Amino acid sequence: MRVVNLACNECGAPLVVPKSANYVTCEFCGAQLHVVREGGVAYTEIHELAERTERLEDDMARLKASEALNRLDADWQQEMKKYEVRQKNGEASIPSKQGAVFGAGVAAAFGVVWMIFAGGLVAGSPFGFAAVFPLFGLVFIVAAIGTGVMAYQKAEAYELRKAQYERERRKIIEAIRGEV
Repeated sequence: MRVVNLACNECGAPLVVPKSANYVTCEFCGAQLHVVREGGVAYTEIHELAERTERLEDDMARLKASEALNRLDADWQQEMKKYEVRQKNGEASIPSKQGAVFGAGVAAAFGVVWMIFAGGLVAGSPFGFAAVFPLFGLVFIVAAIGTGVMAYQKAEAYELRKAQYERERRKIIEAIRGEV
């Protein structure tokens, strides 16, 4: 059987340790030791100290992950503001795809109603410039479509970024729980 000669970390007594052993008890003082092998060197650590060090490393990893989670959440709260749209009353909200389509539809419908109403009014008008009024409805329709497309794209960008944020958050939470 191949052995390694080491010294006890607690009392300094000589230890003869089988090469395959990971733990050994000192015959002189009873200390439980962990046998560490790194490269070509072997040494012992007091087993309790090794456990404490391991726990400390785990605690530090969780603390770093908690800090990363706090930073991620704070960054997300800040980033969310760039996706917000302001209502007439000044309230901010996150755009939705459905809201963008609905808003564009309502504005375009108003443009159509305007064109019909204004066309009926100017049909019998003796003034030639009055024929321009129904065209304002066309401006409403084009503006509604443009605004709707922009709002839809903003809502889509928000959803994609939110999904990415949630994936990152889940990953950090798993690290905090020690699941990684």
